[in-house]
Amino acid sequence: MKKQKYEIQVLGMPLNIQTTESEETLKKNAKCVEEAINDLIYKNARITKGQAMLFLALDYLSENNRLKERIAELEAKQK
Repeated sequence: MKKQKYEIQVLGMPLNIQTTESEETLKKNAKCVEEAINDLIYKNARITKGQAMLFLALDYLSENNRLKERIAELEAKQK
């Protein structure tokens, strides 16, 4: 699939992104990220937007790694 260029906003910051994802999927993901960041800030008023973004990135990366490990385990069991 060919990459398309889109402009979206997250927390009022414009972002230009090139992706093979649909614009609808990209906007949905951006909204989820924005809601997660705002939720972190709401739960802890002392956290900055930057800290919330870093925490969220680390959390998503950890979850992605756990899922990759689980997939590898399942694939190994199928052999």
